[in-house]
Amino acid sequence: MSVQLTGPLAIWLDKAWKACSMRFSWSYPYDRIGYATIDTATDTVTETWLKSKNPDRVKLAVGHCSKLAVSSLASVAESGEPRVIDDLPQYLAHRPDSGSTKLIVAEGINSSLTCPVTVDGRVVGFLFFSSNEVGAYGALEHGALLGLAKMLSATVAQDLQLKEKTALAETLTQQALRDPLTSLLNRRGLRLVFDRWREAPVEHSLIMVDLDGFKAVNDQFGHQLGDEVLNQVADVLLRSVRSTDFAARVGGDEFAVLLTDPGASQQVAARVIDRISALGHGVTASVGMVTYETHMQAPESVLAAADSAMYQAKRAGGNRPVAVQLSGVGQRYVDASQQTGTGQDQYGRQPAESDR
Repeated sequence: MSVQLTGPLAIWLDKAWKACSMRFSWSYPYDRIGYATIDTATDTVTETWLKSKNPDRVKLAVGHCSKLAVSSLASVAESGEPRVIDDLPQYLAHRPDSGSTKLIVAEGINSSLTCPVTVDGRVVGFLFFSSNEVGAYGALEHGALLGLAKMLSATVAQDLQLKEKTALAETLTQQALRDPLTSLLNRRGLRLVFDRWREAPVEHSLIMVDLDGFKAVNDQFGHQLGDEVLNQVADVLLRSVRSTDFAARVGGDEFAVLLTDPGASQQVAARVIDRISALGHGVTASVGMVTYETHMQAPESVLAAADSAMYQAKRAGGNRPVAVQLSGVGQRYVDASQQTGTGQDQYGRQPAESDR
């Protein structure tokens, strides 16, 4: 029986075992053969693949995980040499805390041969040969079995190289779509979200944020504080939206937020303005907002409209939101600040309205 995790490594292990079973004689006793992978990040060993002649008795199954540091396998990993245990029940009597040994003995296994699998001089896993017989491996020449471990080392090396290549590609992709300072999406990443969202005929909102007074911070206190303020603004944006929304840094002190719920745009805008103002250093935010149907508006048009509304807010004195309404005849800008009974917004300002 083959019990395995899905993925290239498990497939390659099956192929390697098939090839080896044709090359090596069946005079080498085994009742189960398993492979376990070392995860250096968590210092754990996980059973990845196994074949058993008694599948109904399997206790130490694929997915079983244990800490390497507290396992006797740590010494095998350190030495890089194979290990034979002739009497596992006796071994367990001296190491009653070994959970893996308890499970394997419960299957009726009495002896084992552990071969470290090495890639580039580093032990990355273990190949286990196990038998129901006591002393099954003590008197055997281990050359053929170590040859199998060497073949598996090559298989694992291919798998690791593929994973590293894939991880590198993902990292490069992430770097291409992320702002290196704030880790928010950059303009390219924002455009990618736009393109994906266009597939669904629903409404979304775009909020553009430009910092008022940021240049003075750089000029007076230097770019180190300026970078700190930019990171604080990025944190404000992430704390002001839901997990389904996206925040981006699209310029020096210019940010954008894509909202999946257009009905929340005014509340989010007010929250962002208040929280940025509370950061201090005389920095406030001019905000432009636009709600659009994803399949009806080109991303360039939406970005240009929100950007224009943002600068309308800045020209009106800053520290306020301005919403733009897209229509077939042009764009209409409306000061979106919350109104009070006196006709002034929550900041004591008169609302501004203009047409373009």
